[in-house]
Amino acid sequence: MSHIGLRDPLASLRIKLQAIDLELVDGERLPSDALEDLKSAVDDVRLRVWAALAAARSDDRAGLLLRFRLRRAIEICGNVTRDLEEQALGAHQGELLQLRAVARDVLERIDRQVRDR
Repeated sequence: MSHIGLRDPLASLRIKLQAIDLELVDGERLPSDALEDLKSAVDDVRLRVWAALAAARSDDRAGLLLRFRLRRAIEICGNVTRDLEEQALGAHQGELLQLRAVARDVLERIDRQVRDR
């Protein structure tokens, strides 16, 4: 997508964020889970833009983007751990079994990488 192609989605995002801001200013109470989702999405976009900007200025763009992905994975795993401790996640979420399988695979691969060092 070219930088020209970014203008419409960015304008739309600004309008949506301004509408949410107006709702908050007007005293409308938005559900806290919706606000958490919004915060997470905005944080994700902000971090991705930061990574893209940093990579553009770096001689090792691929390495920088990989480190960014690892940091995001660490953050997500920490959030999942917290949710598990707070029992917000449980057996009723089918994705939990999928996550367990992927996490085992990731752990095995990390162990091999660390051992082979």
